[in-house]
Amino acid sequence: MKSPYTLLDLYYKSVGRGAALDLGLSPDPRGIINEIDVKSLTEFGNLVKQTFAVNLAKGATLTASNVRGGNKAKFGPQFLVDDNRYSYWATDDKVTTPTLTIDLHSPKTFNVIRLRENIKLGQRIEAVAVDAYVDGKWEQIGEATSIGGNRLIRLTQNITASKLRLRVTASPVAIALSDFGIYKEPVHLTAPKVSRNKKGEVSIITEAPVSAIRYTLDGHEPTSSSPVYTKPFVLNEGGVVKARSFEGKGQQSECAYASFGYAKTDWKVLDATAPNEDWGRAENAFDENTGSLYSTLKKKARNSRSRSALI
Repeated sequence: MKSPYTLLDLYYKSVGRGAALDLGLSPDPRGIINEIDVKSLTEFGNLVKQTFAVNLAKGATLTASNVRGGNKAKFGPQFLVDDNRYSYWATDDKVTTPTLTIDLHSPKTFNVIRLRENIKLGQRIEAVAVDAYVDGKWEQIGEATSIGGNRLIRLTQNITASKLRLRVTASPVAIALSDFGIYKEPVHLTAPKVSRNKKGEVSIITEAPVSAIRYTLDGHEPTSSSPVYTKPFVLNEGGVVKARSFEGKGQQSECAYASFGYAKTDWKVLDATAPNEDWGRAENAFDENTGSLYSTLKKKARNSRSRSALI
């Protein structure tokens, strides 16, 4: 069973990158979708609907650095907010890295940016960056590679600004962008991530700034009265760490947890089959990083089997 926020994360990583979201749902022995799944899916659907109900860029003044043939009536940037997937802002053939300024006229708070190309004309844009005018200067707040039929940029924190700037940073040909939108995800709280390094130091981080991260070491789920996480702490003898993000009054994330054994602070390699020094060092086997690995495979023999021993 996936929670509404896990489903939302999958949505951004699939639909938000121009792909499809297939959850592979199947009925239970009664021939129906389980009630728990129905509840989670319904909440997920409501989150998506609430997030994209209002495009906060509607009513903005859009100014483009270039318009194809100077024909604003046919290729102007106003088509980016008209809800038509196939009307579009286009540039001259030689202009492949244009900029677009969006004057919202008043401060708007958002955390999602949506971009779409006129996919009937092919996928053209290879990279973009988005800036916000904050405290009298432009600051980059997001970026993305290929756009295609749909691209969602989920920001790591809420942004409040009255002016934005879109920069196309890579495109082999003239652009044909059909949509620009900014949206506010209703609840921007995600479960913290709990990790520990080889020294036994536990770190708890979130994707977005929150009022507080609270944690427990006794097996109970964190509440508003649990200790506040302020900096990494040492957990040499292992245990279970549970953490939760809190924001404002009554807002809290799902509970995250991680189980650790004894810290590997003093562990060292005594002997090991020769590793691939480029990416498969023997120390990777116990560095507390699940993304690294110890491997003896060579570049020319990665598909062959090898026997290795670690003492």
